[in-house]
Amino acid sequence: MREQEINVEEQAIMDVIAGEYDAFFRRDFDKYSEYWLHHDGTQRLGTLSGGHVDYAPGWAYQSSVVKRIMENDPEPNLQAGKLVRRENKNFRIFGDMAWLSYDQYEAMRDDPFAIGGLSHQVRILEKHNGSWKIAFAAYGEPRIEHNKFPTIQVDHQGHIEWVNEAAKVGLRNHPTLVQSSGYLRAKTRQADQLLQAAIKKIAKLTPIDVRPQGLTNRDYGNTIPLIFDDEIDDIFHVIWVNWSDGLVLVTFEDDNTTSRILKNAQPMYRLSEAQVKLAELIVKGKDLGQAAEHLNVSINTVRTQIQRMFDKTKVHSQVALVRVLLSTSPPEV
Repeated sequence: MREQEINVEEQAIMDVIAGEYDAFFRRDFDKYSEYWLHHDGTQRLGTLSGGHVDYAPGWAYQSSVVKRIMENDPEPNLQAGKLVRRENKNFRIFGDMAWLSYDQYEAMRDDPFAIGGLSHQVRILEKHNGSWKIAFAAYGEPRIEHNKFPTIQVDHQGHIEWVNEAAKVGLRNHPTLVQSSGYLRAKTRQADQLLQAAIKKIAKLTPIDVRPQGLTNRDYGNTIPLIFDDEIDDIFHVIWVNWSDGLVLVTFEDDNTTSRILKNAQPMYRLSEAQVKLAELIVKGKDLGQAAEHLNVSINTVRTQIQRMFDKTKVHSQVALVRVLLSTSPPEV
């Protein structure tokens, strides 16, 4: 196929992609169905940002699901097609079959149909009677676009590749982290050695490593917590280095990860629900008075709970307690 012909076919395929997307958001099922191959082999497969899988085998099943979705939320969105952009397009066209991958960026909005942010897309199309039809659609939604807490994407050397708005604000006066010539660094040499070692260790992970049945790197899973103190007793800052959707992320003020890790520690150290809640507040940097006020208990009750957690974990300070409960095992440097 000549280059000019390929360009014409590529544009025709992109018109199908755009038309199908627009019809979906307009809640126009008849128009939407025109872009799909009506066959038992037609499939849609995707991974949602919440960790769920979207799988629709066969046009009959897929069409019934899409109809139900549109009936449940019939308000058309006439602007969706104008607010999306597609980049990094990669075409392979052979006769009456075509394969396409691309990155899709959607504006964050209230429409329940919208993914919002970045998604990775794949399409396989067949040409019938001169028109391209979608035979297979796959997509993946990275979760970082939805993080409300400070999130920084880095490569294995700590080079910053993406920063969300919360991190842009949080880095301005962060007690430990700093941007330096496009890299994420810690302010002291020792802290930076630990940070860079954790980044390199997480960057070596593969999807197999982070599966529940994975057999490698199980000493820390897909998350390394780093606790940096200011050499003042019980004053510290928690930073997380995570593997998520194939990306290396550095986060802080990350209550979701903190809660998850503390829940894992709860049975190990026989912590009560009240003690877990207190531990969460301590990780957030609350002093005992603030924790007592938040929990609506007396300061003496909080002191008693802290001492009981000290006894259970065999430590004698809040910094040490946090290190134990978050299972901090500093990477080799």
